[in-house]
Amino acid sequence: MTSQIPAQSGGSRSLLKNIILLVVALIVAVILLDIIGFLAGILIFALVVYIVYLVLRHRF
Repeated sequence: MTSQIPAQSGGSRSLLKNIILLVVALIVAVILLDIIGFLAGILIFALVVYIVYLVLRHRF
């Protein structure tokens, strides 16, 4: 038995669809990384404030 690979009709259309999906995926990834970076910045800031609070509480 030989298996045949089905040929896709409209090759340029599927290529355009793949490019559009790739661009959308890149945009979503950049937005998610931006949100994650923002949340990480808030977390680091809160951690620094807490450490300074502990140091000041220990000294006074």
